[in-house]
Amino acid sequence: MRQYFHPATRRASVFLGIWAFFGAWMCFTLMELPKAGTLALLVAALTTLLASLLLPLSLYRRDKRYNGIEATLPQPVLLKASVSVREENVAREGYLYLTEDRLFLFARDRKPYFCQELTRDTVSSVKVEQDVIMTLSLGNDPLCMLASAECKKIAQMMQEHGWHME
Repeated sequence: MRQYFHPATRRASVFLGIWAFFGAWMCFTLMELPKAGTLALLVAALTTLLASLLLPLSLYRRDKRYNGIEATLPQPVLLKASVSVREENVAREGYLYLTEDRLFLFARDRKPYFCQELTRDTVSSVKVEQDVIMTLSLGNDPLCMLASAECKKIAQMMQEHGWHME
């Protein structure tokens, strides 16, 4: 659980607290309450505290669905990355697991769960656009699109292990 209390969740909590302060201060000022700034500061502190507890908890609950997947994979995992998978008109949130010659996509954000295994030989090309979008193709047809902040890192790891990059 400690891994979810990192600087990004703290920054997001403070950011939400700042927005809560301005929103509460404007509301309290319009309602002509005395000490509107003090009340808004109290609202901001409570919002920051709640967000700093609830954001890591929600991340933990999301990742809990993926526990044990790495143990079931046939090869050691080289890279695990959070991705948004888009196939046809459906977008799913999940994880990409990259092994020596296979790529596994798991989406357990809602049922039915999504699982796809792609081998290095079946994927004809991998194309990265704008550093956050990756397209996997079989032949001339795009198979799926992935969106992730780690697309550059994924592509670099794939290229090091002989995947067909564009």
